[in-house]
Amino acid sequence: GKTTLLHLIADSVQEKQKLPLEGGKIRVVPKARLGLLEQNLSMLAPEKTVLENVMEQSIFKEDLARTILARLLLSEKDLNKKVQMLSGGERIKLAFARLFVDNVNVLVLDEPTNYLDIASMEALEQMFSVYEGTLVFVSHDEAFIRAVATEILIVEDGKIRAFRGTPEEYFSSHSAIIVMYCVYVRSILSKYGLYRLTISFAHAYKGKHSWLSSFSTFSLSLIFPLFFGL
Repeated sequence: GKTTLLHLIADSVQEKQKLPLEGGKIRVVPKARLGLLEQNLSMLAPEKTVLENVMEQSIFKEDLARTILARLLLSEKDLNKKVQMLSGGERIKLAFARLFVDNVNVLVLDEPTNYLDIASMEALEQMFSVYEGTLVFVSHDEAFIRAVATEILIVEDGKIRAFRGTPEEYFSSHSAIIVMYCVYVRSILSKYGLYRLTISFAHAYKGKHSWLSSFSTFSLSLIFPLFFGL
């Protein structure tokens, strides 16, 4: 769903629509130049070096490209490595570097923090903080959304609506709803000795993704009552 939507947005700028649009229209203003970050990173040439990949579509000189690569924690010795030798995280950072030096002003990003360690995520957040263009991204990383997003769009029942509030307010309100449900269902689960299992599963997701622990509890809490016909 979300990946298809991002592809439809990116394809709408081109003459040929790669994916069928069942209904409605996607309109992009003429001055928008979109750059798409795909999860499969198909834009990278595996047989070329890091620097060759970045300079392939760069509208800037090599010095600036090197600076951007360094800010994304790709060292000088990484520049001559072939892409096929890079880790998943290094490939993601290279893909971002390509976008930053390309002739685009709208970045369309599908799960941009996949494979990134904490230091790389922080470096990326700093790059986005000074980026002058527009970001349109889908992410399950709550910390990244809080740090980068300025507006949240909710897709429900075939419609898109803007959440009236900050990302902080969005997560606070949704966490409250999930916690209320978990409290309600706890008494039911405890009858069958299942509450301990539910909480043990949820604890595995604590920490940076604290909202996910609540969601995991919510998911299991919903499944068990349905299974037992409660």
